[in-house]
Amino acid sequence: MGMNTNNANMDNITFISAGAGSGKTYRLTQDLGKLLTEHADEFRPSGVIATTFTKLAANELRGRVRQRLNETGHNDLAVRMEQALIGTVNGVCGQLLKRFAFEAGLSPVQNVIEEQAAEHLFAVALESVLTLEKVKSMNALAQRLSIDDWRKEVKGIVQTARANNLPSIQLSSFSQRSIDELFKFLPAASKRDLNAELLLAIKTALKNIDLDFDTTKGTRSYVSFIKDCQRKLKANQYCWADWVKLSKSSPAKKSEVIAEPVSIVASEMEKNPNFQNDLKTFINEIFLVASQSLEQFQIMKQKKGMIDFVDQEQLLYQV
Repeated sequence: MGMNTNNANMDNITFISAGAGSGKTYRLTQDLGKLLTEHADEFRPSGVIATTFTKLAANELRGRVRQRLNETGHNDLAVRMEQALIGTVNGVCGQLLKRFAFEAGLSPVQNVIEEQAAEHLFAVALESVLTLEKVKSMNALAQRLSIDDWRKEVKGIVQTARANNLPSIQLSSFSQRSIDELFKFLPAASKRDLNAELLLAIKTALKNIDLDFDTTKGTRSYVSFIKDCQRKLKANQYCWADWVKLSKSSPAKKSEVIAEPVSIVASEMEKNPNFQNDLKTFINEIFLVASQSLEQFQIMKQKKGMIDFVDQEQLLYQV
C-alpha cells in the first residue's frame, strides 16, 4: 500500500516495511490525518494520491481517514476526502488519464478492457501472426527441448517487454543478447557428428548385450530404453532429455562395460552442434514471434479504441 501527495518530493520518501495484518493501514491513516490537520497550509485532500492492491483496501483507507478526521473535529476535511485519488494502481491511473487525456493524446472517454479480455485479445493477436509451418517448426523445437508450452514463453517475453515499456521493434534485437549470455555457459560446439556416433554406440550395445547371459530386470529395461532412443533418433523425433537420461543410465553390472560408450557419447550433448543450433533457433524464433504478436496486439487495440491496464500505467508515465 502506498501514499503520496502533490507536495511530496523524491528526496523525502518514507518506507514502511510490514507484513499482513501488522497495521500498515492504521499507520497510513494516522500519518495522512496528521498531515491534513497539522499542515493544512501544505496538504489538502484534493492533493492526495493513494494506491492500494484492491478496491476493498482503497475504500477501507478512505473510510478510516474520514473517520479519524470526523473524530478530531475536522468534519470539513472529512467531506473533502472525496476529492482525494484513492484506489487501485490502475484505478488511479485511469482517473489521471481522464484528467490529462489531451496531453496523452487520448479521448476523455476511454474503453479500458479487463485483464481477462486483454489476455484473450493477445491470444488472438499471437495466432494471427503464426503460420502452420511456423507452428509445426516451433512444436518440433519445443519437443526436442522439453518445453511444455512455447506460447507461454512468448507471452512471458511480451509481458516483460511491456512492463519495461519496450516497443515491439526492439524485441528481436534482444534475442542475440540472450543467446550470447546463455552460450557463455556452454562449451564450444564439436565438429563431430555426435548424433551418428550415438546411433552407432547404441547399435553396438544392442548387438553385444546378451540377454540370455544377463537376465536381470535392470538390463532388460535398459535395452528397451535404448531401443526406443534408437527409433527416435532415426526418425528425428528425439528430445535432448533422452540424451541426458542416456548419459546417466546403465544396465546391470554384467553389461556395464558394453553400454559405457553410449553414456560417454550422450554426456557430450552440450557440445552437440544440433543441440546448440536448436537453442539458438528457439530463442531467435520466440523473440521474433513475441515482437510480431506484440505489434499486432497494439494494432488490434488501437483499431478497437481500447487500452488495457498496462497501457494505463505506461501512458500516464509518459504524460
